[in-house]
Amino acid sequence: MDRANEAAQCIQEAASIFPMNHQIMFMKGQVYEHKGELSEARVCYENALALNPHHTLSLRHLGMLYLKEGSYRLAEKTLLDAVKTDPLDHQSWSALGEVCSGLGELERSSECLITALDLQSTAPALPFSTLLPCFS
Repeated sequence: MDRANEAAQCIQEAASIFPMNHQIMFMKGQVYEHKGELSEARVCYENALALNPHHTLSLRHLGMLYLKEGSYRLAEKTLLDAVKTDPLDHQSWSALGEVCSGLGELERSSECLITALDLQSTAPALPFSTLLPCFS
């Protein structure tokens, strides 16, 4: 069994226990995205956002899916929501820069990409939340 199918089974089991959990819905979307099933991934990210409209990872991944589909304005709106939710997320700023470039807004794209680079230089290698178990 490949890792994606194994992950999908674990996530499905978690979803049966916690059906209204936005993080589980997000992970389900990641598995679909990894498999190339983008419309299913989009539905999962949208469902995760229906449960928690401020989930930055779902916003970023949904914005990137819209970008892949060529829906630049939807991607722009979604990624703007992502950077408003977490202004320090360099990956969302970078994705927004890509979208602005695709829209022909080169100055704005440059500003977003510079912001992304500035933030990336100060971003931790791992989220601080992963360190919490070390101190419990």
